[in-house]
This record gives sequence, structure tokens and C-alpha cells, in this order.
Amino acid sequence: MHKLPPETKAELERKLLDQSHDGYVKLSEWLDGIGYKISKSALHTYDQQLQRVRERILVHTETVRHLSLMTNGVDFSTMAIQFAQAALSVATEELLSDKNIPPTDKANALSQAARALADTVRASTNRERWQDEAKTRAEQASGREKKTIDIESFNVAWEMVYGR
Repeated sequence: MHKLPPETKAELERKLLDQSHDGYVKLSEWLDGIGYKISKSALHTYDQQLQRVRERILVHTETVRHLSLMTNGVDFSTMAIQFAQAALSVATEELLSDKNIPPTDKANALSQAARALADTVRASTNRERWQDEAKTRAEQASGREKKTIDIESFNVAWEMVYGR
């Protein structure tokens, strides 16, 4: 599968994941018709790997959904970042366990996964920094609003509102 062009591989994965094919024999014939010889048993093995990854992603998605319901939807950005990190972890695990992928392709994919993971960590760090800055600004603003009034100003205000 690793030698398929990205468009063909994406179409194959779509057909396997949504099960819109008429079996591995037909898929093998389709691929053969466009110049790629892949056996039905190789397609079956690849399909099993895709289904395992899909199941893990579904479990993570369902977990995030339940967490968001439990927290009344608070802090979706954190959950989204954690979901992305978990999905990358699952994909990396599957990649490493696939014996049909050449080591150079694995190294390239792991490099891309590391960059993607770094992006999620950076996003998490930026979100935390933004939250800290927003909290500080809110505290400063509330501190300005809670300033006390001197007694003379209080007396003037009292007289204006209630009279002497």
C-alpha cells in the first residue's frame, strides 16, 4: 500500500473504511486495472489495520464527547488538543507495528508525526499562556473596579442619593 500514490491510497482507504466495495477480489481487480498489483490477502490485512485504528479513534472521540458532557462543554480546546495527541499516538503505534512498511517510509512518517505532535504541544502551551494572560488581565481589571472610595466622596454620594 505504501507505494500507491496518495490519491489512490486515499480512495482505497475510503472504500475500506466506509465498506463501499464489493470485496477484496473486486478491490484487487480495481487496483490491477489502474496498474497496481495488490493481492486480496494484502488488502484484507491492510483493512484490518485501518479498522483497528478507526476503532481506537472512535473510542477517543467518544471519550472526548463524554468528557465534554460531564464538564458541560467547558474547555473544548484542551480536549481537542488531547484528542489530537491521542490520535497521533494511535497512528504512530499502528505505523510501528506494520511490518509491510519499509523502514525509510516509517522514518518519514514518524518525522511527520513528531512535527504534528510538536504542533499540538505548541498549541497547548499557547492556549495556557493565553489563559494565564486573560486571567491576569481580568484580575487587574477587577482590582481597578474594586478600589475603595474615600470617606469624603462617600459622604457626598450619600447626601446626593439619600439626603442628610
